[in-house]
Amino acid sequence: MNEKTTTEKMDFYTFQKTLRDDTQTWVDLANESFGLDLTVNVSFDLKGRTAGQAFTSKGLIKYNLAAYNVEGGIEHLINHTVPHEVAHMVQYNNPQWPNDRKSNSSHGNYWKLVMNHFGVEATRCHSLPLPTARTVKKQFKYVCGCKEWNLTAIRHNKIVRGTRVYSCPECKVVLRQNNNQLHY
Repeated sequence: MNEKTTTEKMDFYTFQKTLRDDTQTWVDLANESFGLDLTVNVSFDLKGRTAGQAFTSKGLIKYNLAAYNVEGGIEHLINHTVPHEVAHMVQYNNPQWPNDRKSNSSHGNYWKLVMNHFGVEATRCHSLPLPTARTVKKQFKYVCGCKEWNLTAIRHNKIVRGTRVYSCPECKVVLRQNNNQLHY
């Protein structure tokens, strides 16, 4: 497929439709080229600095629509991220290739083979300035034997659920909550 360029910014609905349509076009090419019968669903709920992500066992590709607001983001998602993620779907759903991550690493030889077949540069990462997924706001006070710690809500909840224990790397004492006080 030829690279697409846009001189005018397409509207948000058209952007989503283009991502869906182009994903299907790449999947159709992959099915024809590699003798597969892939079906891929698309969602737009990916957050953070990742432009796209393939969930190969679920037949799902997620795209980060924050790229819509970044200079060059529309073209990058259409021309690079879409084939990049479809290549992951091919590499892990091709029954003739190893399905384990040791023999068939995420951006290894099989993925590169698909990208080369697609005629797209096999680059692992993008350079779009996408925003982080979230900002840590709540912090919980914990203490050990030598000082006070501020833990994120995620770590605090793991302690509360009993799924994780944190210890001070210096005094080796298990952290315990200090009066359930919050820091903001």
